[in-house]
Amino acid sequence: MKKQLVVLVLSSALFMACKPNNEKENTEKNPHQIAIGVDSSANINLAKKANELAMKFDYEGLKSNFIPNAKLHDNSKEITIEDNIATLKMAQKEGIAISVNGEPIFHEVINDKPNPKTGISNYVICYYDVTFAKGAKKVNIKNYHMLFAIKDGKIHEVWDVYDASELTTLFQ
Repeated sequence: MKKQLVVLVLSSALFMACKPNNEKENTEKNPHQIAIGVDSSANINLAKKANELAMKFDYEGLKSNFIPNAKLHDNSKEITIEDNIATLKMAQKEGIAISVNGEPIFHEVINDKPNPKTGISNYVICYYDVTFAKGAKKVNIKNYHMLFAIKDGKIHEVWDVYDASELTTLFQ
């Protein structure tokens, strides 16, 4: 009886080991693939942290996540981190609160080769639905897009693209 039980267990183990895998494994790299994407990483956490600090008006905390000469492109207008902080300070002085609606989407693209000019190969992309509010006035910006160029745990460059047309109503 013991021999039959051992044979049965070994047969079952062998059967399970030889069972074909229905999931196709893609171990070969596509010849046109130049990057990979991930949905969780230290760089994504850094981008999330920077946005949270900006919404909390934590200027020193925000600035500490950027290299000193970081470039920011606010709807194609190139500014410095100091310019960005000055804008945030103005918004805070005006009593404007910033909040995210729903769940933002984040992913990171990790290029096979770094950009030859910047040496950066990691880019975090995020999509937000953001509300700016001053008292009862609210401006909701759908599809607020951000792209962070990150290297060695610091933000080197950021591109923000959003419809700012209604934001001026909060300053009136």
